[in-house]
Amino acid sequence: MSLKNTVFHFSQSLDPEKIISNLSLFIKKKILPGHHLLIFDEIQASNNALNSLKYFQEKAPEYIIASAGSLLGVKLSSPKSFPVGKVNFLDLLPITFYEFLDSMGESGLRDYLEGLDQI
Repeated sequence: MSLKNTVFHFSQSLDPEKIISNLSLFIKKKILPGHHLLIFDEIQASNNALNSLKYFQEKAPEYIIASAGSLLGVKLSSPKSFPVGKVNFLDLLPITFYEFLDSMGESGLRDYLEGLDQI
């Protein structure tokens, strides 16, 4: 379930179990560790959300967390605090539709579509 365009506040607690409990109540579905992927998008908008990553890594590493922020680099130039050593940075670059098909194991479909281009 996507909570796109929904703001979830991290002001009550940075405790991972409390965050998970609140999210579960909000989406009306139990969040299972190791089964569900939690994505904190535009994480730079909340210093508490950013710092919660430290607590997830230390107290609840069984949860799969990804975060993204279009202005994260700008925010990190002067953060209030940052979970040093608890965050791995990855740069994601755009891919073509054909590259997407390959990554999804659909190379045959890619070949078919490329063949159509030649007609």
